[in-house]
Amino acid sequence: LNFFVSDGDIPIGYAYILLSKSGTMRLSDITIRSDTYFDQHYSWWKRWILRRIHDRLWHYRNNGLGTALLQLVLAEAKQKGVQRIEGSVCAERPEDEDRLLAWYRKMGFTIHPPKEHRLMKPIAELEMTL
Repeated sequence: LNFFVSDGDIPIGYAYILLSKSGTMRLSDITIRSDTYFDQHYSWWKRWILRRIHDRLWHYRNNGLGTALLQLVLAEAKQKGVQRIEGSVCAERPEDEDRLLAWYRKMGFTIHPPKEHRLMKPIAELEMTL
């Protein structure tokens, strides 16, 4: 399952979900971008400069969009009879780690130490029983 969030025609977030036959949902990725406007409209060097000058310009995070997106995912999971949700947490920036883990706890997830992974470096594993 895929869920998308946009601001007009600009994509700003998404959630990728994998469903198993055993009643488990894998939250593969959920993201609300902070710099989508720059990514969509400027060359890499201009994005680099603008990110340093305007760190908060066109910032979509911390406005409840991720919470609304995750609530939509949880409602869909319940409708499909999912009994358990799991996932890995990866932060784009180290300074976001504590805030991100606190957000998942607030949303009802149990946080576990990360597992070894070949492709990514998770900071934690998530689990929720519905």
